[in-house]
Amino acid sequence: MAKHNPDLIMCRKQPGIAIGRLCEKCDGKCVICDSLVRPCTLVRICDECNYGSFQGRCVVCGGMGISDAYYCKECSQLEKDRDGCPKIVNVGSAKTDLFYELYLEMHISKHWELHCKTTITINLGQWLDVEAIAPKGQDASFLGVDKYQ
Repeated sequence: MAKHNPDLIMCRKQPGIAIGRLCEKCDGKCVICDSLVRPCTLVRICDECNYGSFQGRCVVCGGMGISDAYYCKECSQLEKDRDGCPKIVNVGSAKTDLFYELYLEMHISKHWELHCKTTITINLGQWLDVEAIAPKGQDASFLGVDKYQ
C-alpha cells in the first residue's frame, strides 16, 4: 500500500509485542511493498497502534483484522522490517479528496432541491431540464436564455 501511495505516512515508532493484523481485502499482502509472495516475518506494531478501538484492526486500511500480517522475504532481506511500526496513520489525499467530493455533491444536491425546476431551450433548439437558481415562481430570464425561443 505504501509503495503505491507515497502520501501515506507510517507510524514508525518502536514496535512492541502486538502482532499486526490484515483485513480480508488486504489479506496475504506484504505491508511494505504489497507483494503477495513468500510471507516471511511476522509484523509487530507499537502499543499505541494496538490500543483501544485500534486493537485487531488492519495495519494497512484500518478495517477489521482477520489474519496476521507478514513482511515478504525481500523486505525482510532488505531489513525493511526493522524500520519501526508499519501501521498507516493518515488516510491519504485520495480518500480525503473523495470525502470532500461526496460532501460537496451532497451539499449541492440539497441546495438544488430548494430551487424551482424550469425548462429552457438552448440556441441549438434542444430541450433540457435545468435547475435554475431562482426563487420559486420566477422564470429563468436572468440566465440570459429566452424560455420560449
